[in-house]
Amino acid sequence: CGKCHADAAKMSKYKLSAAHPADYERSVHAHALRVRKDLSAPTCATCHGNHGATPPGVRQVSEVCGSCHIREAESFSQSPHAGATAAGKMKACVSCHSNHAILHPTEDLLRTACQDCHKRAGDERSALALEVRDEFLVGFGQLRRDISAVSDELHKAAVRGFEVGEAQVQMEEAKTALIALTPAQHALNLADLSKVLRENSDRLDQILQSIKKKILSEGVRRLMFVPIFIFLLVLSIACAAKRAEVEQNNGRK
Repeated sequence: CGKCHADAAKMSKYKLSAAHPADYERSVHAHALRVRKDLSAPTCATCHGNHGATPPGVRQVSEVCGSCHIREAESFSQSPHAGATAAGKMKACVSCHSNHAILHPTEDLLRTACQDCHKRAGDERSALALEVRDEFLVGFGQLRRDISAVSDELHKAAVRGFEVGEAQVQMEEAKTALIALTPAQHALNLADLSKVLRENSDRLDQILQSIKKKILSEGVRRLMFVPIFIFLLVLSIACAAKRAEVEQNNGRK
């Protein structure tokens, strides 16, 4: 495909850009194919077909993306953007992710993609949309920081020899929830976001409490050894004194 589509002279006849092959090469899809050797990664033919290749229309773009990104497509279909796409006012996935130069989604993408459209509109609904975006950004950031902090405490507890198997399972569940929140954000549902954050806050708090209980239990066990140590010390002193006394009496005899 690139042999022709990267040729500016050939593409100029059809008023098409010759940048698409280069754009694809810096995308997450090319990285999956070239670096990770993932043969299931999409190529030109995956989205455009092969012999009858034609640019997919506005609606078809989201359907092509959704054939792989199923959860993202389901969430998007429940969002206000789905109606805008159906009305031809938005290009579904392409509006935020572009088409060929699809980069790894980050919080910066969420920050800039929303702003590109909604700040330009400048109306009350757009201001509300940016508030929703900010809620998601704060939620993502807080959950990520909490998971990192609790992970550190869990690692310290494991290094000290505590049994943390159950807590590690809970931690994996929290990490999975963070990953699942990425596709779920396409629905732009603050109620779902609050539910995930609340559940994971409780889960992480349970992990911290279990670690604290183990540390406290260890401290109590150590304190229990204090009187035993004192008893053994006194006993050894008494035994030594008795031995010295016996040896002294034997010396007199």
